[in-house]
Amino acid sequence: MGLVYLGRSEAGRTVAVKVVQTEYAGHPEFRRRFAREVASARRVGGSWTADVLDADPEAAVPWVATQYIPGPDLHSVVAEDFGPLPEHSVHVLAGRLALALRAVHEAGLIHRERRRAFGIYVAVSGGGSALAMLTAGFLLQAVDWRVGLYASVPLAGLALIVVLTLVHDRPGRTGARLDVLGVLLGSGGLVLLTYGLNEIAGVLVGASLGWTEPRFLVVLAVGALLLGAFLWWQTRTSSPLVAPYVLKDRSRVGGYLVMLLSGTGVVGLFGALGYYLVGVQGYPPIRVGGAFVPLAAAIVIGATQVSARLLHRTPPRVLIVAGLVTTVLGLVLLTGLKTDSGYATQVLPGTLLVGLGTGIALMPVFALAADAVAPQHSGGASAAVTATQHLGEAFGSAVVAGVLFAHLGGSEWTGAAMLRGCTAAFWWAAGGALLAALLAGLLVTAGRPEEE
Repeated sequence: MGLVYLGRSEAGRTVAVKVVQTEYAGHPEFRRRFAREVASARRVGGSWTADVLDADPEAAVPWVATQYIPGPDLHSVVAEDFGPLPEHSVHVLAGRLALALRAVHEAGLIHRERRRAFGIYVAVSGGGSALAMLTAGFLLQAVDWRVGLYASVPLAGLALIVVLTLVHDRPGRTGARLDVLGVLLGSGGLVLLTYGLNEIAGVLVGASLGWTEPRFLVVLAVGALLLGAFLWWQTRTSSPLVAPYVLKDRSRVGGYLVMLLSGTGVVGLFGALGYYLVGVQGYPPIRVGGAFVPLAAAIVIGATQVSARLLHRTPPRVLIVAGLVTTVLGLVLLTGLKTDSGYATQVLPGTLLVGLGTGIALMPVFALAADAVAPQHSGGASAAVTATQHLGEAFGSAVVAGVLFAHLGGSEWTGAAMLRGCTAAFWWAAGGALLAALLAGLLVTAGRPEEE
């Protein structure tokens, strides 16, 4: 697509001049892409990246000139001329490469490997939830259900060991003052909201009107107040957990709302489909867990093979809306389930569509959360996504339980009554996903992320 010429300025400075080939110079879309690349390269600073010396993307034959240091490439040095580099040289090379990549990321550009990392994160997050259903089914069938409640304890211990062993701070990183009040307000608000919603879901399934229980309403109100106080405090403290500018970005806030509502929709699928397979089809717990494995595979494909490959060419809004609409189609298919529906012919197609759409939609949301955020604030911005997802899942559990109980009423838990409740829950989940798609279309206005 382009030819690179090496030259030397009158002052003796070596430069690399990239010239677009004639057959591409006449394509308007390619010229726009080249202009974006030049503008992105100009934004990158730092001592270990090549500066743009001059460029003319509007010329008849667009070109760009950058710094260039003559010398052999790394493959020639290692594989052909000198063999493996000394340890000190490897350390220096890796350090300078890290500084160059940091300059790229600080400019708000997305590296190809970073896109893949977001895709893998969504695959692990969403796919892990689906695979957890398989583990839960095994525990319920193999051991007492009380033992299953403690299954997360060894997993948390394993995660702690991995973090302490493999995750290290960067050398020379300056410490920041911990916002203790922010931790207490934010964590307290999330804990109370999650606890209240989970208790409402449990009470509703136990045939009691949990939404009207005063004690639960008080817990939810206090949790909401604490969360509101947390957001206010972040605008006042000198070392916020979530920097105020993070929540002033329209597209990022839209992504948070999408995550909140999509969490509701996904849990709606888990809850309603689980009740359907157990209460209507009579599946044993281990088989119910196995029924969710294709969902995990579809999430992985949607996040890593579709969304991650299209993000640099497609605005996030398009991917989010397309993924959520696909999720809605899958949920609508599941509303047509009957008491004698087959898994392969009716349950599986809807499940695959929901998984594929979820993976496609959520990957750009995580990319939006970290886009144009300073490195010291990226952790808080990403944590806000996880918090909204967790809160959406808790709300989804309460909604599914409420819808099921409302349709069961005082009747016995027969297959027909369960089917009515599950169908209504699928419609509610589809409505949540459709509302998320509408908000994404209105609020997410960011263009496609620039890429190195």
